[in-house]
Amino acid sequence: MYFGCTLMAPHGGLFVLAIPHAVEHVMQYLLSIALGTIVCA
Repeated sequence: MYFGCTLMAPHGGLFVLAIPHAVEHVMQYLLSIALGTIVCA
């Protein structure tokens, strides 16, 4: 929500990156996944 990333797939995860135009702001999306992993670890 902070970066304004949109995800066109209902499930999410890294596998969505293989679908063209499924994620807007890809780098911010990856950063969000990485930060979430670090915080929850």
